[in-house]
Amino acid sequence: MTATTKPRGHRKPEKAETMLEACSRLVASKGYAEVSMKDIADEAGVYQSLLHYYFKNKENLFIELFRFLNQKYINIMSDVASLSVGTEEKFSIAFAEFQKFAAKEPKWMLMVLDLITQAVHKPESKEEVLDFYQELLKLAGNVIEVGQESGEVEKNLDDEA
Repeated sequence: MTATTKPRGHRKPEKAETMLEACSRLVASKGYAEVSMKDIADEAGVYQSLLHYYFKNKENLFIELFRFLNQKYINIMSDVASLSVGTEEKFSIAFAEFQKFAAKEPKWMLMVLDLITQAVHKPESKEEVLDFYQELLKLAGNVIEVGQESGEVEKNLDDEA
């Protein structure tokens, strides 16, 4: 269960995570558009009604899957941002960690891109995608800010850049 995915009522986080992992496997193999709620329930070994109890509809499941897939990456980048090393080294480490993450989770990028493509047509999903990228930008901005305070990075950089 991710920090952003919270069980409601009597929902168990580990059960939701099992269903999200099943959904992740199916999206990785078939693509989001080709996966049904029934497929996910079957893959997770649960009744479809239980899947709907945890995730109201496919759109809700999509949002939770996007959070689930990206939380691991956000955690890695947060850890890198908090390292006590120079700014350039943090960005080098972040790039190396991304490469390791992509090697360990080879279908992650394909799934995220597939889900982002689906989000273009759904306002609720667009917000989730924007929140993810804003969180990544905030992490990078914090690294740059620390670099500016230490004198490693120019202070007169354009904030928008």
